[in-house]
Amino acid sequence: MKHFPFLFLFIFLSSCVKEEKDNDFNDYYLKGFSFQENNISDSAFYYYNKAKLSCNSNQETRMVFIILKIAQLQEKLGDISGSEETATEALKYFKDCDSISYIYSIYNCLGINYE
Repeated sequence: MKHFPFLFLFIFLSSCVKEEKDNDFNDYYLKGFSFQENNISDSAFYYYNKAKLSCNSNQETRMVFIILKIAQLQEKLGDISGSEETATEALKYFKDCDSISYIYSIYNCLGINYE
């Protein structure tokens, strides 16, 4: 009975960590997108990579999405081979990805780079 408060505290704190990690992804993505819209590419890459690193191994859809954003930014800047390499990185996350539109967009990015 005297261990009950510790168990409750542990469960409460572990649930807060997951929510904080989700908020980190959203914050990093929004900062990256803001920098991309203002044509500050190096900061956009920085925050997109931080968003990518904040993804868990079971968040394939988020991973494909953020890799797509990085590949599109590289394509826009003329780094065709880098964009192709980044887009092919997303292929290993397709199996459990929930969004078919992200998968189509990755293949579209690869097709544009091939052109």
